[in-house]
Amino acid sequence: MLWVTLYGNGKLIKVDPQARRIVKEYAMPAGRGGGPYAVTVDAAGRVWANEIDTDTVALFEPKTEAFRVITLPSKNTGIRKAIVDAQGRYWYMGSHNGKLGMIE
Repeated sequence: MLWVTLYGNGKLIKVDPQARRIVKEYAMPAGRGGGPYAVTVDAAGRVWANEIDTDTVALFEPKTEAFRVITLPSKNTGIRKAIVDAQGRYWYMGSHNGKLGMIE
């Protein structure tokens, strides 16, 4: 499956690339004003999606369809790209503040 954030409407979508269709849409915790942006998936299948306009990262568990919101330590961070390493740490670069960050 492919996970995509929809910045303009505050949603996370699950896409089946083989069938070329959206499987399901999920409203992000901050709603339309959150600005979901960077999205990545960890080895456990959890989806990490930042909400660029609220300085948060929403961790989505597909099995339970539940979000956990993590507040970033800096304001006006602006995550545009992020990865999860082999140890499960979420690494990001703040395009607005120029800081490298990590969530364990």
